[in-house]
Amino acid sequence: MKKIYPKYGERMQNSLHTDHRSADLRIALLTNAYTYSASHEFLSDISSGRVALAPTALTSVTTTDGLLNAADYSFSGLSGSTVQRVVIYEYNASESAARLISYTDEDSSGSMSTTPSGGTFTCSISAGIASIGG
Repeated sequence: MKKIYPKYGERMQNSLHTDHRSADLRIALLTNAYTYSASHEFLSDISSGRVALAPTALTSVTTTDGLLNAADYSFSGLSGSTVQRVVIYEYNASESAARLISYTDEDSSGSMSTTPSGGTFTCSISAGIASIGG
């Protein structure tokens, strides 16, 4: 399932969003303990299933025909729980102000499920879809 969070979609329709190319967009890696909810609006709404939060912004962000793209993002030394969901969010000083943008539990091969093994863990953002690999 690939979704835009409805609250963010409403902001886009009402022109209350910022330019994605200059916004502080980040990713969250999650386990299947997180369940998508259309009512979630902020990163603080994700209270379970966190594996890692990107400490810095995505780079080379572009939008083409409504699809968000960015350079691959790598986590160093990541290990632990199996990553089965990726959320893109717009960071703004705190988790309670960080707006959720999109959710996916699929990668280019279908179902997303990768366990980080302590090395470099890469998340690819391509055509608005996040893919992961250890």
